[in-house]
This record gives sequence, structure tokens and C-alpha cells, in this order.
Amino acid sequence: MASILSYPRTFPPPGAGLLFFLATFGWPLLFAPLLLWIRRGPASILLRALEIPLLGWTSFMALFAAGMDRSTPSYILVAGAVIYTIGAAWSDVIAVVAMKPPKHGPS
Repeated sequence: MASILSYPRTFPPPGAGLLFFLATFGWPLLFAPLLLWIRRGPASILLRALEIPLLGWTSFMALFAAGMDRSTPSYILVAGAVIYTIGAAWSDVIAVVAMKPPKHGPS
């Protein structure tokens, strides 16, 4: 996988392999802007719920690629998955806090 990322001419040929590759590593390019645009409501909750298994799959594939090819691009791929995970978790915490009604103390 890492060698595929470093040499675009060796991407999988058009078909199921290319779609699988793009779905595995390209979904954050769709989800991140959508989550910035849709901050509340059921669509936001659905996207955040779908993000968890997709992130797990991408992380697994990144670690698998790093195990197959121990090179700098592989570890950049793993670092990207870690950074996205931290950002997604922080974004989810902010969204959950924003959804709670404000507490009013005694007057």
C-alpha cells in the first residue's frame, strides 16, 4: 500500500481494486468537510457513527501496509491515521458538549 501511495502510476487498475483503495483511504476527504458543515442533528450523528468503523478499517490497513513495507511512506500513512483519530475524537467531544443544554445555576 505504501509503495502504491508513493508511485501514483502503480495505483490499482480501474475496477473493484481501485474503488476499494479509494474507499479505504479517501473517505476522510468526504467526511471531514461534511462534519464541519453538518454540526448537529441526525445526519451528524450518523456520520460520526459511521466514522468509527471506517477509521478502524483504515487504521488496520495502514498498520498492515506498514508491516508489509517498512518505509517512510508507510509510517506517514500510520501517522495520518493516528492524527485523524485524535482529531475525530476531539471533534466528537466538542459536538457532544455543544449538544447538551446549558446548565442554569440558582438565581
